[in-house]
Amino acid sequence: MAKETVRIRAVGDIRVDRPDPDSLMALVAPTLNDADITFGQLEASYSTRGQIAVNLTPGFRADPKNVPAIGRAGFKVISVASNHSHDYGHEAFLDTIQHLRDNGMRVIGGGKDIEDARKPAIFDVKGTKIAFLACNSILQPGYEARRKRPGMVPLRVKTFYEQLDWQAGTPPKIWTIPNPDDVTALLDDIKKAKQQADLVFVAMHWGVHYMVGHVAMYQYEVGHKVLDAGADVILGHHPHNLNTIEMYKGKPIFYSLGNFAFDYRTPTEYADDPYMIAQKELYKSLLDTDPSYQATQYPAVSRATMIANFYVSGGKIEKLTFLPAMANVDGQPEIVSPSSKEGKQVIALQTELCRNHNTQLEVEGKEVVLKAIE
Repeated sequence: MAKETVRIRAVGDIRVDRPDPDSLMALVAPTLNDADITFGQLEASYSTRGQIAVNLTPGFRADPKNVPAIGRAGFKVISVASNHSHDYGHEAFLDTIQHLRDNGMRVIGGGKDIEDARKPAIFDVKGTKIAFLACNSILQPGYEARRKRPGMVPLRVKTFYEQLDWQAGTPPKIWTIPNPDDVTALLDDIKKAKQQADLVFVAMHWGVHYMVGHVAMYQYEVGHKVLDAGADVILGHHPHNLNTIEMYKGKPIFYSLGNFAFDYRTPTEYADDPYMIAQKELYKSLLDTDPSYQATQYPAVSRATMIANFYVSGGKIEKLTFLPAMANVDGQPEIVSPSSKEGKQVIALQTELCRNHNTQLEVEGKEVVLKAIE
């Protein structure tokens, strides 16, 4: 008897923070709820407690009343391994995890200590076991979990700049070197999870934001090691824009799934902060040319997004696709037809990004099929 197909969906960064929380993902909630498992990456803490570190800019904390909307949108597993989940300290971080769990979601990538943070979320769906793990390369010092300290699973990376040209002021080569102990621990987690599950998905908060098409040196190294260790899929996020999808030995690495549903509200106390002023200057060169989108505070590169779909049967991914999507003027992600103007834009962007990464895109109805180039 043929095994039933398990449908898994995955998206990038989410932050719900608005008076009507359910409205943010109202247009995509039916699709997300239609899956057996839907994954998302959280970019905020949800608590009324905690205090931001004096030297941190900016910090993001939202009212816990927003959390139930995340569950109602269809999410079953959430990674809290982000560069903003710990902005308001241990209390707010642990509150966030508890609020997610209270609303029926499994949490990965963070916990009350390092042992708790490393635990996989394992789902048994229609006879197939799927494990999810998460780690973070974009974390402030002190955000990492320790033996008796809350935090996230770290994948720390050091950056070095090498001057290649003798002329002063020329661009350097940028070396990014992952912490070998963090890599070893992550690979051990993957091997243990693989002993308990048919498939292992690893969520990785990594990369450089707003640099479309850029993949840092360490991402290739770590990504390949993660899949060689037994993981089946890498779900990348943090850059706030789509990035390349690499098919490595037949397994997908989504270097960035992009922004998905993201309420961006800068606290007023940061209006004169040098970092925020610099961010506004960056946005000026990236903002959408359509004036109706200017009020969203989003650069145009952040509007294009996707919902990745994994069709699993017999313990294997039989089909891999994505649904192209765009954020509208209200910041709501909206699935767009591949034949529409915006759908063609997303597909054209992703086709260019996947060039030279062994990935072929084919439109099939409402979805875009991803295949490894033989």
